[in-house]
Amino acid sequence: MNKFTTVFGFTFRHQVGTKGWRAVTILMALLLFALPAFLPTVEDLIVSDNAPEPAVPAGTQSAVLEGIDTVERILVVDQTPGAAEWNVLNLGSEGPVFEAFDEFDAAKAEMTDKDLLLLVTMVDGMYDLTMLGEDAELANLYANQIAEQFSMIQVQKSGLSEETIADLSQELATPTGTVIETPDEDDSSALMEIVSMMLPYLTIMTLYFMVLFYGQSVATSAISEKTSKLMDTFLVCVSPKAMMLGKVLAISLAAVVQLVIWVAALGCGFFAGAEILRTINPETSSAYLLFVDSFGAIGGLFDPMGVIVGVCIMLSGFLLYCALAAIGGALASKPEELSSTNMLFTMALVISFLVCLFGGGMMQTGGITTTWVDWVPFTAILATPSRLMLGQISSWVGAASLAIVILTALLCCALAGKLYEMMSFYRGQPVKPKQLLAMFKKGGN
Repeated sequence: MNKFTTVFGFTFRHQVGTKGWRAVTILMALLLFALPAFLPTVEDLIVSDNAPEPAVPAGTQSAVLEGIDTVERILVVDQTPGAAEWNVLNLGSEGPVFEAFDEFDAAKAEMTDKDLLLLVTMVDGMYDLTMLGEDAELANLYANQIAEQFSMIQVQKSGLSEETIADLSQELATPTGTVIETPDEDDSSALMEIVSMMLPYLTIMTLYFMVLFYGQSVATSAISEKTSKLMDTFLVCVSPKAMMLGKVLAISLAAVVQLVIWVAALGCGFFAGAEILRTINPETSSAYLLFVDSFGAIGGLFDPMGVIVGVCIMLSGFLLYCALAAIGGALASKPEELSSTNMLFTMALVISFLVCLFGGGMMQTGGITTTWVDWVPFTAILATPSRLMLGQISSWVGAASLAIVILTALLCCALAGKLYEMMSFYRGQPVKPKQLLAMFKKGGN
């Protein structure tokens, strides 16, 4: 492994130091931050502006009537049994006065444009209030307010004594109580079911696209010395295995750094969006806030040790697929051949993806399929991390799977180095598997 650190450091600096890498990283991070930070706020403001005016709830008409002085009197024609003093009703600090009339015609003849006429009758054993006036909306407001306080009129009509009415009118002391918080098992079960359904897809798609995007970079880097005529110099100074391992680890680390930056930007965007939304509209009940607030509850569903081992499996698996891409780069003698030599890398990725997606690797219950995928390194990196995080398989299974993935990744890196050395000065048609086996038997000569 002579000069391994030199190759690793040079490749990593070259990878993250390019303007393209930095531009893509920064622009994507800004986009991932801005989308969850500002779009929910804009959407909430648009919805708030277009929302209809809320109806005045019952019990608040007095606030609406406060300050209205266009009505001076309410003429009451009470045709129901019992007497009542209507002026006990509270219709605002400057509310109209009530005047009682025995006949409807007499009240109507007395009525002016600043008066309302209230007709009280009994219909099928129930009180019926009819308010008449030139302004129908104003008459309706006063009728609703009187209806809310009509129990005071009913008490007077009942004929109870003043002492009894006083006893019935006594205020109740403010009650106190203690809320015993118990975990909502139904909510936890529903949340667990949602996370169990989404997490496997999330881990599989994340790894799939990472390998798809960065695997080509590994293969291109492996062939760069062949196209730049620096092959003989490198082989004299650096061991082929050290060079391939250094390249694979450096490019994999650059990809992980980029992904971590994007994930951090996305997370910060969600929490920034929630704070902005609360600042602009404290009364909002947006589903976005409920989603952000549920992050804490979601975190409690994961097994901490399973999360650590699962993340290690994902990183090791990414390294494994990058090593497969390096094998394809080592077999190619020019860039045009990468499409054919990378067939191993492409087929392993696609087949493993389809097996996990449709072959039972994402099932939540046990079975033959869900057992063997944990022991095959190419499928384990896609299916095992999510089940480890959710505690669906034991930690020792995860640790054993991690060891298999790491060992396979190192063997693939060593194989890539051996093939790189064997194919160093090979020129001609892409080598076939039969020729490759013959070269191995001859010791790579």
